[in-house]
Amino acid sequence: MNYLNDEMIYFDQNKLDALHMNDSEQKFYRKLLNEKYQHYLYLKSINWRLERKVSKFSNTQVLIQQIFNELVQEPQKVLDADNFLYRLLPDYTQLVKDYLDLEENMLKTDEDAELKQIALTRIKLYNEEFSEELNRLKQFKNL
Repeated sequence: MNYLNDEMIYFDQNKLDALHMNDSEQKFYRKLLNEKYQHYLYLKSINWRLERKVSKFSNTQVLIQQIFNELVQEPQKVLDADNFLYRLLPDYTQLVKDYLDLEENMLKTDEDAELKQIALTRIKLYNEEFSEELNRLKQFKNL
């Protein structure tokens, strides 16, 4: 079953019940993942603008989607995904937005070109971080 689509995440109630989450915990889990999923949807929406300019941009989106799949299929892993949810994904999204702002700036300066190159280098490095995060989450076993 595909738990992700272009608007929202579908949750398996049986998996949440199996973890003995109370209503408040389930509500928090659903809200958190849906809020963070908006970052992925934004990145997906701008793919056509960046896929030729940023190597591995599409691949990074696939990694992000796989991480969300992992968190939905095994909800207990959300407790181990704080680095992804609270640092990697928001920081990456902001960096991409900043890069686009520089790219679309009508007044090009030498400083803009330098900042763009720094942002581009950092964007490419996130691919490896997301890959490591996905591997880490896949190895996480619920005891």
